[in-house]
This record gives sequence, C-alpha cells and structure tokens, in this order.
Amino acid sequence: MESFYEYSSTGVILTAIELFVWARYVAWEKWLRPGSWALKAVKKTSALKFGIYLSHVLVLETLSTGFFTAPIEAGNIHPLLGVPALSLGVFSCCVLLTYLLRSVPVLCWLVP
Repeated sequence: MESFYEYSSTGVILTAIELFVWARYVAWEKWLRPGSWALKAVKKTSALKFGIYLSHVLVLETLSTGFFTAPIEAGNIHPLLGVPALSLGVFSCCVLLTYLLRSVPVLCWLVP
C-alpha cells in the first residue's frame, strides 16, 4: 500500500499528468458562469500554480516532521478522510503562502 503514495510511482505520475491535461483543456467558461466568483477564483489560483507546486513539498515536510505541532500525515487517520483533508489543507496553505510572498515587494521577484 505504501508504494501507491510514493512520488515516483506510476499511478501518481499518471494521475498528475491526467489532472494537469484535464485542467488545461477544460472549457471553464462553459462550466462556470462568466464573472462568477468561482471563475475568478480559478483564474487567480491558476496564476499561483507554479508557486503552489514549488511550495507544496515544503509544507508537506513541515507538517510531517511536526515542526509546529504533532506530526500530521495522511496515514494518521483513515485514508478516506486523511488524504482529502491533508490535500485540501496543504493546497490552502500553499495558496496562502504563495499569495503572501508575492504581495511582499522585496520578495515578489523571488516567487513565480
């Protein structure tokens, strides 16, 4: 079961490629009303995607080593709840971190 969670496993690589291709070619204007808050959120988040990608390992490692609290990992609770909760938490932290770093005038050139 551990091999399914490894970064370089075939399933993880294929799923990542599939999600990126799907997100790239989906017609968001058909699914979301033009001018809606959801479409604006998708566009703002997509502008931060490279910073989110670069910072997610930092956030995962910080949580798993227990730097701030007890170690937090997806395997600590049932995977049906733990994996989505950890994914949403890490994504939210990365969006916030990237957005804050981009808003600091001295650091905005450092964060893609």
